[in-house]
Amino acid sequence: PYSEREALIESTSFSISRVERADHLPCLIDYINSNFGSSYEIKAEEAGILPMTTVKLPTQTSKRFFSVGIAGGGARPSSGYAFHRILRQTSEIAFAVANDKSFQTRIAPPKYDFFDAVFLEAIVRAPEK
Repeated sequence: PYSEREALIESTSFSISRVERADHLPCLIDYINSNFGSSYEIKAEEAGILPMTTVKLPTQTSKRFFSVGIAGGGARPSSGYAFHRILRQTSEIAFAVANDKSFQTRIAPPKYDFFDAVFLEAIVRAPEK
Protein backbone atom coordinates (compact mmCIF):
# COMPACT_ATOMS: atom_id res chain seq x y z
CA PRO A 1 0.00 0.00 0.00
CA TYR A 2 1.09 3.53 -0.78
CA SER A 3 -1.79 5.05 1.18
CA GLU A 4 -5.28 4.10 2.39
CA ARG A 5 -6.54 4.48 -1.18
CA GLU A 6 -3.60 3.49 -3.36
CA ALA A 7 -1.61 0.25 -3.68
CA LEU A 8 0.54 -1.82 -5.98
CA ILE A 9 -1.02 -5.20 -6.71
CA GLU A 10 1.03 -7.84 -8.46
CA SER A 11 0.27 -11.14 -10.14
CA THR A 12 3.14 -13.60 -10.43
CA SER A 13 3.40 -17.10 -11.80
CA PHE A 14 6.06 -19.74 -12.32
CA SER A 15 5.80 -21.64 -15.58
CA ILE A 16 7.98 -23.55 -17.98
CA SER A 17 6.09 -21.93 -20.86
CA ARG A 18 5.25 -18.27 -21.17
CA VAL A 19 2.12 -17.08 -19.36
CA GLU A 20 0.44 -14.38 -21.39
CA ARG A 21 -0.17 -11.00 -19.81
CA ALA A 22 -3.89 -11.25 -20.54
CA ASP A 23 -4.09 -14.42 -18.43
CA HIS A 24 -3.14 -12.46 -15.31
CA LEU A 25 -5.79 -9.74 -15.64
CA PRO A 26 -8.86 -11.85 -14.65
CA CYS A 27 -7.00 -13.05 -11.53
CA LEU A 28 -6.12 -9.49 -10.58
CA ILE A 29 -9.65 -8.20 -11.19
CA ASP A 30 -11.14 -11.03 -9.09
CA TYR A 31 -8.68 -10.34 -6.28
CA ILE A 32 -9.34 -6.60 -6.26
CA ASN A 33 -13.14 -7.02 -6.42
CA SER A 34 -13.13 -9.64 -3.63
CA ASN A 35 -10.86 -7.67 -1.30
CA PHE A 36 -11.52 -4.01 -2.09
CA GLY A 37 -14.76 -3.74 -4.03
CA SER A 38 -15.43 -2.88 -7.64
CA SER A 39 -14.92 0.89 -7.46
CA TYR A 40 -11.29 1.46 -8.40
CA GLU A 41 -9.05 2.98 -11.03
CA ILE A 42 -6.01 1.29 -12.52
CA LYS A 43 -3.44 4.06 -12.85
CA ALA A 44 -0.60 2.10 -14.42
CA GLU A 45 0.33 -1.37 -15.57
CA GLU A 46 3.61 -3.08 -16.23
CA ALA A 47 4.68 -6.55 -17.20
CA GLY A 48 7.88 -8.51 -17.30
CA ILE A 49 9.34 -11.96 -17.66
CA LEU A 50 12.18 -13.08 -15.43
CA PRO A 51 14.24 -16.12 -16.38
CA MET A 52 14.19 -18.38 -13.34
CA THR A 53 17.17 -20.57 -14.10
CA THR A 54 20.35 -21.80 -12.50
CA VAL A 55 22.18 -21.71 -15.83
CA LYS A 56 25.32 -19.64 -15.37
CA LEU A 57 25.32 -16.60 -17.64
CA PRO A 58 28.59 -14.97 -18.74
CA THR A 59 29.34 -11.84 -16.73
CA GLN A 60 32.51 -10.61 -18.38
CA THR A 61 32.22 -10.47 -22.16
CA SER A 62 35.65 -8.87 -22.76
CA LYS A 63 38.39 -7.20 -20.73
CA ARG A 64 36.29 -4.13 -19.97
CA PHE A 65 32.72 -5.13 -20.85
CA PHE A 66 30.44 -6.79 -18.35
CA SER A 67 26.85 -7.97 -18.36
CA VAL A 68 25.05 -6.98 -15.17
CA GLY A 69 21.65 -7.61 -13.67
CA ILE A 70 19.62 -10.46 -15.09
CA ALA A 71 21.85 -10.65 -18.19
CA GLY A 72 24.88 -11.12 -15.94
CA GLY A 73 23.31 -13.65 -13.59
CA GLY A 74 22.44 -11.01 -10.98
CA ALA A 75 18.91 -12.21 -10.21
CA ARG A 76 18.26 -14.96 -7.67
CA PRO A 77 17.02 -17.93 -9.73
CA SER A 78 14.34 -19.01 -7.24
CA SER A 79 12.78 -15.60 -6.63
CA GLY A 80 13.92 -13.14 -9.28
CA TYR A 81 15.15 -10.91 -6.43
CA ALA A 82 17.94 -8.80 -7.83
CA PHE A 83 18.21 -5.28 -6.41
CA HIS A 84 20.87 -5.75 -3.72
CA ARG A 85 22.63 -8.45 -5.70
CA ILE A 86 22.98 -6.07 -8.67
CA LEU A 87 24.27 -3.30 -6.39
CA ARG A 88 26.91 -5.67 -5.01
CA GLN A 89 27.72 -6.98 -8.50
CA THR A 90 28.24 -3.52 -10.02
CA SER A 91 30.30 -2.33 -7.05
CA GLU A 92 32.60 -5.33 -7.37
CA ILE A 93 32.93 -4.83 -11.13
CA ALA A 94 33.74 -1.12 -10.68
CA PHE A 95 36.36 -1.94 -8.03
CA ALA A 96 37.93 -4.61 -10.26
CA VAL A 97 38.09 -2.32 -13.30
CA ALA A 98 39.41 0.67 -11.32
CA ASN A 99 42.12 -1.46 -9.72
CA ASP A 100 42.95 -3.58 -12.78
CA LYS A 101 41.94 -6.73 -10.92
CA SER A 102 39.96 -9.73 -12.05
CA PHE A 103 36.28 -9.85 -11.24
CA GLN A 104 34.82 -12.80 -9.34
CA THR A 105 31.61 -13.76 -11.13
CA ARG A 106 30.06 -15.56 -8.12
CA ILE A 107 27.46 -13.28 -6.50
CA ALA A 108 26.41 -15.57 -3.66
CA PRO A 109 27.88 -18.57 -1.83
CA PRO A 110 27.51 -21.91 -3.68
CA LYS A 111 24.99 -23.23 -1.17
CA TYR A 112 22.43 -20.75 -2.55
CA ASP A 113 22.90 -22.17 -6.05
CA PHE A 114 22.00 -25.56 -4.57
CA PHE A 115 18.96 -24.18 -2.70
CA ASP A 116 17.72 -22.44 -5.85
CA ALA A 117 18.18 -25.59 -7.94
CA VAL A 118 16.21 -27.68 -5.42
CA PHE A 119 13.40 -25.11 -5.28
CA LEU A 120 13.12 -24.82 -9.06
CA GLU A 121 13.16 -28.61 -9.46
CA ALA A 122 10.35 -28.89 -6.92
CA ILE A 123 8.30 -26.41 -8.94
CA VAL A 124 8.87 -28.39 -12.14
CA ARG A 125 7.99 -31.72 -10.50
CA ALA A 126 4.96 -30.56 -8.49
CA PRO A 127 3.83 -27.09 -9.57
CA GLU A 128 0.44 -27.48 -7.89
CA LYS A 129 2.17 -27.62 -4.50
